[in-house]
Amino acid sequence: MKSLRALGPALALLLLGRCSSPTPVSDASVDLGADLGDTATPAVMDASDDRFDSGVAALREGEIPRTFRDETLPEFRVDLGAADLASLLVEGSTARVPMTLRYLGGAYRGTIRQRLGNNSRCGALRQFRIDFPAPITFPDGYRTDRFETDRGRCYVLHEWLSVSVMRRVAEMHPELRLPFKYTNVVAIYFNDALYHVETLTEDVGRDLGQRIEGTRNVSFYENGCYLAETTGFIGEFCRTFDRARLSSMLDIPVYLQWSATVMALAPGDNYPDRPYNWVLMRNDDTGVARPLGDDWDEVPALEPDAQADPFAPAHPSGDLQRHFTSLLAEPDLRERYVAALGDARRAMDPVITLPLLAMKYAQVRELLGRVPGIPLTLEQYDNLYDVHGEVPRFLRERYDFLGGATGVGDAGVNR
Repeated sequence: MKSLRALGPALALLLLGRCSSPTPVSDASVDLGADLGDTATPAVMDASDDRFDSGVAALREGEIPRTFRDETLPEFRVDLGAADLASLLVEGSTARVPMTLRYLGGAYRGTIRQRLGNNSRCGALRQFRIDFPAPITFPDGYRTDRFETDRGRCYVLHEWLSVSVMRRVAEMHPELRLPFKYTNVVAIYFNDALYHVETLTEDVGRDLGQRIEGTRNVSFYENGCYLAETTGFIGEFCRTFDRARLSSMLDIPVYLQWSATVMALAPGDNYPDRPYNWVLMRNDDTGVARPLGDDWDEVPALEPDAQADPFAPAHPSGDLQRHFTSLLAEPDLRERYVAALGDARRAMDPVITLPLLAMKYAQVRELLGRVPGIPLTLEQYDNLYDVHGEVPRFLRERYDFLGGATGVGDAGVNR
């Protein structure tokens, strides 16, 4: 168990002391609705078991599963053996270890591994991927073969908050089918010991493509043109800036609506403000691509500028953001973009976002105070998310600033 010493003696003892005989815990304490039932001792199932598709909620078109609803704080109870836990919690480990996820009254066998690639203070050992051997339909109707937790930023509510804004914009324009990943916050327990509170995100894959595009015949280009191949669709897309040709490759109305929402949120390291941290999703049946947000742990920026320019990338990089700048150079498209900024501003209205943020922070605050070894203190989290904290202050100031930028407020001009 030497590999766990870096986590601190209290955390190591807490986790390893519970590996031998985890006690089944009911999910009834989680706000998931009476229709899910009270199952204190869940049955363990394999993903091939037909019972996965029995007794689940039927989701209406466009309905968000309770796993990803704002009012819900899921709890993932992950059971695994002592040796497997030790193997998992080695910094830089790529080990994929067997585990059982207890959630919503069921227990589901699969594997868990670290997600690597982030060396932030909360990145190492605090971001995971759970895989199942086949898709599972959970009791709330959500169907997936994978769960992913955040890339590790300490600021656990940033990505959830920003996606909630994008979701409200999508609800304003159902005709656009604006892409967004289901996102929430989740409490992770290893053998019934609280380990972390993390962002929970929908996996980028064919299930997401089916939900958004109505087909599983989709391709994903991570980071768009950044380090992209020079051949095939993405190679041609990255060389195409003529509006007429581009319109056959890119859903321009969706691109503008999506880009305006991201820029309204003053992103820290995301496209189109920077050339990376996004996904281009192509419907291979139609040949048309649309943007999808990814890695929004710095949206809004960790040091947000309420007066950041929503019309120009703060960090331009050659042609990598030229689609954005060239489309905004077209007067009619710029007008459409300004209107989209107005939609994003309405979705960010402090009357909506501040009570929502207060509710979510109340859900996680006590848990954050109990997370072993987390780099931030509760005082620091309060300074971020409390009603007088940095994020609420940014939302108020950004809302006022965008009023001028879109011509619907008292400050600034319609650019």
